[in-house]
Amino acid sequence: MRKRLLIFSLRGRRWPTTTCIATSSAILPPPMVRSRAKRPGMGAVASCHVRFLHPSAPFRERYGDQAYKRQELGGFVVIGSSTERVSRKVTFALKLRHDEFPDQTFTGARTKIRITEEGPPEQLFA
Repeated sequence: MRKRLLIFSLRGRRWPTTTCIATSSAILPPPMVRSRAKRPGMGAVASCHVRFLHPSAPFRERYGDQAYKRQELGGFVVIGSSTERVSRKVTFALKLRHDEFPDQTFTGARTKIRITEEGPPEQLFA
């Protein structure tokens, strides 16, 4: 079977007038393959900018009053989920812990937390 050639012109553009010949397969980009988003669950590993986590006092003490806003920290372990009221809106929140802050539980909105590794499949949140 012969490949169909497409001819198009660049008239009306800023470039000089030329005619381009290309095969139909060369014009279309390859299909995008997207990986599935990682789902939150018990034992999942996450990272987040610390300015989105509460309480913020431990971060302010460790990184300074203004520097903590730019600090991104990884290695959080998800220990639970809940619905919380943030800015008068009900939000799906995740409860996190970190090895650098023992005996401290942090809460953050799910949309601001990036899951880097999923937990066990039987412990994923619905």
